[in-house]
Amino acid sequence: MLKKVEEVSVKIAEAVIKGIQPDGSLIYERDRATGRVNDTRSWWAQVETIVGYFDAWEISGDEKFLDIAINCWNYTRDHFIDKVNGGWFEVVSPDGVPRGDKAATWTCPYHTGRMEMEIMERVERLQKRE
Repeated sequence: MLKKVEEVSVKIAEAVIKGIQPDGSLIYERDRATGRVNDTRSWWAQVETIVGYFDAWEISGDEKFLDIAINCWNYTRDHFIDKVNGGWFEVVSPDGVPRGDKAATWTCPYHTGRMEMEIMERVERLQKRE
């Protein structure tokens, strides 16, 4: 069962590549009926992209997935983290301007904290193997 889930997970990662932008971010909404794309970047989608593509790399060994995770982290670090007042911005406009609430019903540290802990644990585990 685990093998089947891993195979499907890598296929999902391949399909999601369509939403990866040249700057490393992910856009994840497109209206199938109109073709309209919501190109505003959301904080939670970026951090889940980092974890998901790190997963895909660990499962498949394909370096392109690790590159996507790293590039998305670089974008996230540079655009979402408020280096002046702390916290994370909710969204970033297509031209790179952050805005939105830092704490609200759907804006919480769950995704960010989980991503940070997961990646730190995995990197430590990989370093121990070397």
